Amino acid sequence: MATPVIETEGLTKVFGRLRNPKLAVDHIHFRVEPGQVYGFLGPNGAGKSTTIRMILNLMYASEGKALVFGEDPRKKPEVLYRVGSLVEGATFYPYLRGWDNLKVVGNSRGGFDEARAKQLLQFVGLVGSERVRVKAYSTGMKQRLGIAAALLNNPDLVILDEPTNGMDPSGIREMRQFIRDLAYKYGKTVFLTSHLLSEVQQTSDRVAIVNKGKIVVEGRIDELLNQEEELEVEVGSLEKAKTALQERWLVIPSTVPNEPNRFRIKATRNDTPSIVRRLVDQNVDVFGIAPVRQSLEDYFLEVTGDAPLPLDPSSLPVGAKPHA
Repeated sequence: MATPVIETEGLTKVFGRLRNPKLAVDHIHFRVEPGQVYGFLGPNGAGKSTTIRMILNLMYASEGKALVFGEDPRKKPEVLYRVGSLVEGATFYPYLRGWDNLKVVGNSRGGFDEARAKQLLQFVGLVGSERVRVKAYSTGMKQRLGIAAALLNNPDLVILDEPTNGMDPSGIREMRQFIRDLAYKYGKTVFLTSHLLSEVQQTSDRVAIVNKGKIVVEGRIDELLNQEEELEVEVGSLEKAKTALQERWLVIPSTVPNEPNRFRIKATRNDTPSIVRRLVDQNVDVFGIAPVRQSLEDYFLEVTGDAPLPLDPSSLPVGAKPHA
């Protein structure tokens, strides 16, 4: 079995231990395997950036440890030469040009590779802007330059903290492709945080959702969202449909305004013919029926909302892991 790229064991961070201690990260465990795009998600203040900073040895853990390529960066800091990161926004010298900032970063890591820098500027879409002073860059351009800087040393692990901050929709789409290319074209492992959950859903293989310092659920996206399927149905009369279906299926009325005759039922796509026949036999007009899948955003809100997440493994989707 391959060594995990990242593995945390009881990783914990407490701020202000002597007076008014605050538990920011609470004994978290997770593994990131080689070649994965791993999404690390949570509300603001959940402990995401603190976790990243401990992984990168930018902040000491109060308890536990984070291993990178099987090594503890506190004992073997050279393992971090295999890591490129963009944490809490890109920071550069504003009066230097983009190109000169890349030189500074490259030289700080043992040498500047001009050919690679040119390739990376092409990769992130900044060709033609590298001779402009960074103070004139938009936030999105700074993020792009930050990604180029993170990749200068050709790292095996790329850590991106909110990489789409400040980007317009076009830039966000390009970033999605950047991340895919890093993993699937160039064989990098990507550890990603983002508030754009639809983007995470389209790029990540596996996610952990963290809330109040704890990982509340972790698993492959396809497994987390593979809950009992629902069908959405539109009919001529909701009441007649409820009567026709109530013996076998639970009818859930739509909460969308001005759609009184649309509802959902817990059923699979294979149930569609039976449902339609039952409705037609009871003289209910059927205008449409289609499967509905839960989005990652829906799931995120469900597990980080006011309602407590069930910790009984049998109540979770297949592949999801509850964390105490």
